[in-house]
Amino acid sequence: MHSFDVEVVDPENAKTTGRVTVELVNANFPPSTTSPSVDASEGLALGAVVFDGSATSDTPLATDSDGDSITYTVTKMTPPKAADSLALSISGVLTVVFPGLDFENSQTHIIEYLAQDSGNGRLQTAGVITVNVQNEPEAPTLQGFDINQDENQAVGTIMGTVSSFDDDDDATATFVVQVRGTGVASTCFDISMPRELALATGVTSTSFEADMTLKDASCLNFEIIVGGRIELDIIGTDNDGMSSNTTALIRVNDVNESPSTEDAEGAVSEVVVPGTEVVFVPCSDPDNE
Repeated sequence: MHSFDVEVVDPENAKTTGRVTVELVNANFPPSTTSPSVDASEGLALGAVVFDGSATSDTPLATDSDGDSITYTVTKMTPPKAADSLALSISGVLTVVFPGLDFENSQTHIIEYLAQDSGNGRLQTAGVITVNVQNEPEAPTLQGFDINQDENQAVGTIMGTVSSFDDDDDATATFVVQVRGTGVASTCFDISMPRELALATGVTSTSFEADMTLKDASCLNFEIIVGGRIELDIIGTDNDGMSSNTTALIRVNDVNESPSTEDAEGAVSEVVVPGTEVVFVPCSDPDNE
């Protein structure tokens, strides 16, 4: 508060004095905001802090010259699905929410916000947070097969097709087949070079498929396969060295096979009792019938 005396003089030189008192009222000034740009890995866990802009951090989103407390609200997120990946708390902490960041879907998220002080008029100032999503290698997703196949197929017969889906847009794929203990070996099968599949326009991921073929015809024999089932583990690896597994199942059908015989010779007297064995002819049936 300030006070001072004032003297007033009219044209006839008459005088009077008075005291003027001025009371200063504090004005509220809006907060000052920042517009940080931060990097965040797409592999961040749900709940992870992307940026701490709270008042107690070293990088507050806003400051207030009047010392007022500040709260935050989001006004817009770009792209709109960024709202499904990030959340800004009332105190200014930006965190990852379900389903998380995905570089292949969006490389940059823009969060527009308002900082509001607690002073007279609840003054607001806008700010922007830019989140640059960093790509991380991701393991492919594999899909095997479950088929019925007759035994005694020719070499080169396709047993089934393995598919691979990889979120990384520059991925390649290789496959390895391992057979579980069912009476046949992994060397019974070949798997072709993966072929890349065409995807819809705008899709940044990659997809491959490869055919598994019969390499050794003797392997597909119902009579030697335990339970008539060949169970396989298929390992897919991309060019980043990331691997995942899937399974495949070949249900081998028993096919009725002709018996086999061997040539035989014998001698017999012209006088013989009916029922006398003349010659033994060896024969066998693959189906044990």
